[in-house]
Amino acid sequence: PSGSGTMGAPTPGLAEMACAPADEPPALAASLLAPVANASCAEQPSICLAWHCGCPVRCWAGLRKRPKLMGALAVGLVLWIAVCIAAYRLIPQAMINDRMARAIVDISNCAIEIGPNAAASITPYARFTVSKQVLQLPLVSFKAVVNGLKADVYFQYKNPNALPPNDVSNTRIGQFVTNDTLHCDSTTDLDISLGGEMLLDDPDLVATMVNDFIKQDTVTLTMQAVVTIHAHVWGWLPISFFGITISKSLTVPAFDNFEHKNIALESLVTAHGKPGSLSVSAIAQVWNPSPLTMVLRDSFMMQVYYTWQGVRYRMGTLNVHAPLTLKPNMNYPEGFMTVEQTFENADAMQAFISEYIGPQKGIVPAGGGAGALMVSLSDGSSASPLLRRVCSGLAVDVNFRPMPLYFLSAITGDIVALSSIVPPFYSVKVHLQVRNPLPQQVRVKKLRLTAHHLSLQGPTLYEYDRVVKEPEFNPSYYVLNGMEQVVVDFPLHVLSEVSWSFLLSPQEIWELIKEGASQKVTVGVDLSITLEINDGFLQEVRYKNDALSGILCFHATEPQESCGGLPPMTPHGSRWSLGTSQRATHSLIRNTSRLIV
Repeated sequence: PSGSGTMGAPTPGLAEMACAPADEPPALAASLLAPVANASCAEQPSICLAWHCGCPVRCWAGLRKRPKLMGALAVGLVLWIAVCIAAYRLIPQAMINDRMARAIVDISNCAIEIGPNAAASITPYARFTVSKQVLQLPLVSFKAVVNGLKADVYFQYKNPNALPPNDVSNTRIGQFVTNDTLHCDSTTDLDISLGGEMLLDDPDLVATMVNDFIKQDTVTLTMQAVVTIHAHVWGWLPISFFGITISKSLTVPAFDNFEHKNIALESLVTAHGKPGSLSVSAIAQVWNPSPLTMVLRDSFMMQVYYTWQGVRYRMGTLNVHAPLTLKPNMNYPEGFMTVEQTFENADAMQAFISEYIGPQKGIVPAGGGAGALMVSLSDGSSASPLLRRVCSGLAVDVNFRPMPLYFLSAITGDIVALSSIVPPFYSVKVHLQVRNPLPQQVRVKKLRLTAHHLSLQGPTLYEYDRVVKEPEFNPSYYVLNGMEQVVVDFPLHVLSEVSWSFLLSPQEIWELIKEGASQKVTVGVDLSITLEINDGFLQEVRYKNDALSGILCFHATEPQESCGGLPPMTPHGSRWSLGTSQRATHSLIRNTSRLIV
C-alpha cells in the first residue's frame, strides 16, 4: 500500500489503481492465481506488487502496464528456450563425435561387388563391430534405432596436380544407400551387418581409387551421414534426435604394389600354339593384404608390356573371365594370356624368357636372377561400362616371379677312346637332362650349346650347333610331352666342335687333368633351344648357368649306359613320363568316379 493505514485496510494507492476494472485475464492466468486470489495485499505486499494476487484475476493487465518487466521476462524465456534447443542439438552431437573418434571399428567381413554389366553403381557389404565401452554413458542406458541410411563416401589420395604436389585431399566418390535398420544397445557390443548400393558420382574417380588401392600401402575411406536416432533411455523414456551427423574414417591395408608378396605363377594349365601366337592359361598366386573381398562379375582384358633396354614392348593380352574373387590372404585366380610374336618384340620376348628361366648358378630353380622381372598391365577394356572406365585408367607394374622350375638339371659326357680309326681316334657324346616348362607337347627343332670351363667367363670347351632333322637325327627322340623331363643326346664332332685353345694354357690343362681324374667337371653353359609348340609356333628359349657341375666318363669301348646314371634316350611314344602318369591317374579317377555314380 502506498497510503497510510493499518495492514488490514490499506489506503488507496498503487494496489487499488492496479485493481481497477480491466480486461479479464486469460483463464490460464486465473487458474494459476487461484491459490492466492483470496489473500490480501497487506498480507503479501511483494506478491501483490508483482502479480496483483490480491486483486481478482487482474495479473495480466498489471504486466501489460509494466513493459520493462514484461520485456525482461520475454527475453529470459527466449534465452531459456534457445539454451534448451542448443543443448538438445549440440550435446548429443558432441557426445557422438567423441564416441566415434575413439571408436575402434573391427571389420570382420567387407566385400565390394561390381557387376554384372555395372554402369554407375557398385554393391558394398560390410560387417563390423564396436566395443560397448564406446557406447556407454554415465548413469544412462539406452537402446537406439536408425531406420535406413544415406551416407557420403570419401577417399583420401595424393593429388599430383595439387599445390603442393601430392597434397592429400578428400574426394567424394559417391553415396551409399541402404534400407537396413541399425539397432544399438549400450549394454552390448555393436555388431552390424550392412549392405546396400553405392551410387557413383564419377566412374573415373573409381579408377583413381583402384589405382591407389593397388599402389599405396594403405587407403583411407570416410563415411559421413545425417541420421535420425530414435532411442529409449532406461528402456522406457522415448526420445528422438534429428539431424545428427555421423562421420568415421577407416584406414585399411592396401596392396602396396605387391611389394610384400609378389604375384607369382602357381602353375601352367594349358598351352596352344599357332604361327605367331601362343595361348596360355595359368593359375597365379595373388596375395590380398586388405580385409576387403572384391568380386568382379564382369570379364576384363589388359594389355601386357615388358620393358627391355629402355623400350616398352607389347607382349600380348591378358584376359580374366568373370567371376573374379579376391578374398583376404592368398588367392589363386586363373588368367588367359595370348602371346603375340611380332618382328618388333622378338628380341624382347627372348630376353623375357631368359630372365624368367635364369640365369642360374648350379642346380637351382628357375628365376635365380637377382633383378626384378617387371611386367606392366595397362590399357584395359571390358564390356561393362564401369569396369571399362576402371581398366582404362589402371596401370600396374608387377614383379612377376616364376614357379620353381628346373629347366636343365644335368649335363654329362661320355668319352670313348679308340672309337675311330681316323684322327682324333676318340668320340664324345653329350647328355642333357631337360624339362619341358609347358603343359603342352613341344618338339626340339634346333639346339645350340656352348660349354665353358669352370664358368661362363672361362675358356670354351666345345660349341654345338645343330638342326634336329633327318637323316642325322630321328625327330621322334626330340619330342617332349607337357612338363616332361627327358634326356637328349648330342654327339660332338671332335675336330670341328671341340675347342683346342686350352692346350695353350698349362693351368687349364692341369685343371682338366685333375677333373678328369675325379670324373667331375664344372662348366658354364650357354644353351639355346628352339621349340615348336603345336603347329607352327616357334620360340627360342635361351638359358645360362654360370657353374653347372657335370660328369665326365672315360671308356675304352662303347658304354652300355649313359654317364652319370642318366636314363637312356628313348623315342616319343615309348616313354612313361610324369605327365603321362598324371593324365592316366586323372583318367582312372574320373572313370572310377563315374562307375561309383
